[in-house]
Amino acid sequence: MVTFALLRHASFASLDHAGGTWTGVSGHMEHLAGQMRSGVLRPLSGGGPYAAPGSGSRPWTGAAADEAVREIGLLTDELHAFPYEALAVAAALHRARKAFAEAQQKLLRAIGDAEALGATVSDDGTATLPDLPSEERNDPEAIAHQKRKWDELQHHVRDMTAALTAATEADNAVAAALRALNPEEVDPATHPDGAANALSDLEGAMAMPTDPKARKEWWAALDPAGRRPSGHSHRPGQGDPMKRRWVLLGVLLLPLVLIACVVGARHWVRELERNPPANSGRPGSWMTVSSERVTDFARIRLPASASEVRWSYLIGFQDDLAFLSFRLPPGEEQGFLAGLGIAIKPNAGTDFGTYGLEGFHQAGAPDPTTAGPLRYGSFIAEPLPGHNKRLGESVWLAAEADGGTRVWVSAMDAP
Repeated sequence: MVTFALLRHASFASLDHAGGTWTGVSGHMEHLAGQMRSGVLRPLSGGGPYAAPGSGSRPWTGAAADEAVREIGLLTDELHAFPYEALAVAAALHRARKAFAEAQQKLLRAIGDAEALGATVSDDGTATLPDLPSEERNDPEAIAHQKRKWDELQHHVRDMTAALTAATEADNAVAAALRALNPEEVDPATHPDGAANALSDLEGAMAMPTDPKARKEWWAALDPAGRRPSGHSHRPGQGDPMKRRWVLLGVLLLPLVLIACVVGARHWVRELERNPPANSGRPGSWMTVSSERVTDFARIRLPASASEVRWSYLIGFQDDLAFLSFRLPPGEEQGFLAGLGIAIKPNAGTDFGTYGLEGFHQAGAPDPTTAGPLRYGSFIAEPLPGHNKRLGESVWLAAEADGGTRVWVSAMDAP
């Protein structure tokens, strides 16, 4: 049963998605059925690209081949029927969505009309009007007006009830439609005496003995049509046809599941490549290293007076990067720059490269973009012994209030 609150606040996105999904499943299963008929059944039965030389010849003959062709033919027939069943499910869901939406529109319209009268409509369907003010409770005109509003409200309540009834009927209809798609059911059109009686008679006639000898005799007495798998015809070892159908469906959908797993694994691998764990040594990973390794890499001799030293080190895809930040006390800047042998330009921009700001952030250094006017210098260093790459280095400086200097250094292997 559809409740008042459920219909009032319902969203039908899930029904839309389910209907579209079943439509897509129908198309996919129709494609698979065609592949099974053309790529498996037709070659085995004497046609198709895998046929033996000679027109109409079969690549595999004999009793086992005949049985295989017959069994595969039965499975192919079932597979060909599945797209139509999937479309029927989709159609039932689309019908239900339309009916629910119409019922919801009627309900909301009735609620809006009731609220326009000043009524309050709760989620259990109760509609109430506010009481008359105490000074109007003995006023004949106010009482008559309140009665007219009450009568009109009852009309809107009846509309709400009708909308809820329509939604419940739609719910029952779609449930019955989906139950009718059960392959175990007997089509009443083929049994004019009634589906229930026909089903009972058919089950009685087709009941399979449990005794092995009697079962063999029962099987031998069946005509070929009776041995075909249908809603209520069985043969020894066949099992439940519905189970066979779901097993077949599972086998056919298994490649899709495997493809989804592969796609998910590839996505995970790509994410790992883009964001490798720290200290993994993989390209793109931030490494925990000593300050000496960073200063050696950057060809910088850290002044003994430097404080607030921060550093980070990134394993690059082709070139490693090191980031260093520290503070120099007043009067130490010129000696540091003389040791580097670089010229400093005033009014530097804020282009810190692809990893610059992230490197300083990883190091726990102050943000250079908020440090005030920056000065900038750079240089190229020759390869160290045993290395084949030069070093490209950038240095930014900012004056601090006490006359000291904040320094940021970015160093990267260079061709």
